[in-house]
Amino acid sequence: MKLDLVNKIYVCHYTKLIERVEPLKTQLDKNKLEAEWILSNNKEDLNIEVLKKEFVNIDKNFQLTGHYRKMKMSELSLFLKHYEIWKDMSNNNIQNALILEDDALLSDNFVSLFNEYTKNIDKDYDIVWVGSCCNLHTIGSSNLIKTNGSRCTHGYLLNLKTVNKLIESSKYNNYPVDFYFNYIINKFNLNNYWMEPDLISQNPKFETSIQNG
Repeated sequence: MKLDLVNKIYVCHYTKLIERVEPLKTQLDKNKLEAEWILSNNKEDLNIEVLKKEFVNIDKNFQLTGHYRKMKMSELSLFLKHYEIWKDMSNNNIQNALILEDDALLSDNFVSLFNEYTKNIDKDYDIVWVGSCCNLHTIGSSNLIKTNGSRCTHGYLLNLKTVNKLIESSKYNNYPVDFYFNYIINKFNLNNYWMEPDLISQNPKFETSIQNG
């Protein structure tokens, strides 16, 4: 069984967190799913020269001008991992991608439920938030509910037509990646959906790496 709508799966991975690899690979194998793991742009690899290539408004203190606080290197790293995925989708004409982070925990019967939920999806969709966090839920008459906000970025479905909007605005970004999505969704009035019940959670065995800088 395969994910009917998905042309490619990506995983954002911080290579120092090797304990996250096997649990997610086991889940993917169980569901007969293959993924490309994004291993570059770890926070240790970042310096001001690297960051200036991607962010116009960054200063020598790694502060993104206009943001309410200094972004952590882990936040910049995670943003660039997602950005690398968006560029790969654009360069290789990947129409629909499922994007995961390395702490993703897939639900039971993930493939069959995903296919059921998306079988009647609006072909003009931009983003579907397959995962949820922080008790972010909504109520509707179907499993895909249109909203104007993002959820955590450990599991989302992305349409190619949306990628250029994400890329073009990113040079002037001053948000962590999840808040950046909120900005883009509202700036472009995207066709944005939450999947309910969500099918991807964050593995409770792992603490968030973002909080560690």
